[in-house]
Amino acid sequence: MGEGTVNLNERGIIMYCNQRFSEILQTPIESLIGSSFYSHVRKDQRRQLKTILLSEKRMEAELCLMARNGSPVSVYLSGSGHDLLKGGATTCLIVTDIGELARNRDMLQQSRNDLGRRVQEQTAELEQADAALRCEIEERKRANEQLTASRDQLQSIIDNTSSIVYVFDLEERFLLGNIAVARLFRCLPKDLIGKKREQFMPKETAQWHEANDQKVIQQGHLVEFEEYGPVREDGRTITWLTTKFPLRDSQGNIYAVAGISADITERKEAAVELERCVQERTEMLQRQAGLLDLAYDAILVRDMENRITFWNRGAEEMYGFTQEEALGRLMSFSIPAFPPPWLTSWMRFTGKNDGRENLPTRQKMDTTSRC
Repeated sequence: MGEGTVNLNERGIIMYCNQRFSEILQTPIESLIGSSFYSHVRKDQRRQLKTILLSEKRMEAELCLMARNGSPVSVYLSGSGHDLLKGGATTCLIVTDIGELARNRDMLQQSRNDLGRRVQEQTAELEQADAALRCEIEERKRANEQLTASRDQLQSIIDNTSSIVYVFDLEERFLLGNIAVARLFRCLPKDLIGKKREQFMPKETAQWHEANDQKVIQQGHLVEFEEYGPVREDGRTITWLTTKFPLRDSQGNIYAVAGISADITERKEAAVELERCVQERTEMLQRQAGLLDLAYDAILVRDMENRITFWNRGAEEMYGFTQEEALGRLMSFSIPAFPPPWLTSWMRFTGKNDGRENLPTRQKMDTTSRC
């Protein structure tokens, strides 16, 4: 920017000025040299300038100079008139265009105001963002607390069931195992995480279980299995009734297989024992029926609904109906129109009528010969 320099004699005549002073007054240097400095000062400030020039103190003042086109120019004068008081020939003044400084100051103030406004806006935005972040943190905190509570509740449920509950990832590593699983493998639940079955059971058994996991992944839905192993301390192999199902992520992709296995060893053994007893009972009844079939007397067995459940060969000979024809029919279908006294007494004792009104008497032989 630069500053204007001007030398004045004792009468205030400009003896010298630089180019910057010429630019401030918008007047050529040759027009300024020899002119009165007072003529370039606004009239109401000329007396003030004279007083300042004759002062012994260092001169510092703001004045208004008049440019060639008549427009005022605010300047700042600095220098000393002390040399003139001592009889010096000239005095030197430094002229600074404070109009430009004022403009710069205004621009600076405007920049400060703009900066302050932007700072306030950004501060407000940061406060809003901070408030939103705090709300999000609180929401996440509550969500985490709820998730933790739900996880603890779920863990409590699966840890207090007698069934073993577990989850394996697609590489057949434990993601979860309840206390029953850990107890089965004689470790803590946390010791299961990341490990494979073959670290707790024979490799062949582990591969068999893993093959069932692959079936669940391939079919993509719940599958039930009857699985076996490991071996108990008493030497018996455990039989499991297992339900396995796939776990999917938010995109629907399978990421793990979960399983719930109930120990049905005792139930299985009881079923086998029951089947054996039924088989023995059936064989015994068949032997007894064979003996009854050899009897010449007619032997009939009925149920509480008066339906025939046993019909031997003697009955076939006496009544003329085969076993296939008699079984499941009412007793009355074979009773003759005039039953013998023993049959009448039997019906009175049991309270059963002969049902002849429902089913006519069927006879294949002469009833007189059978009475």
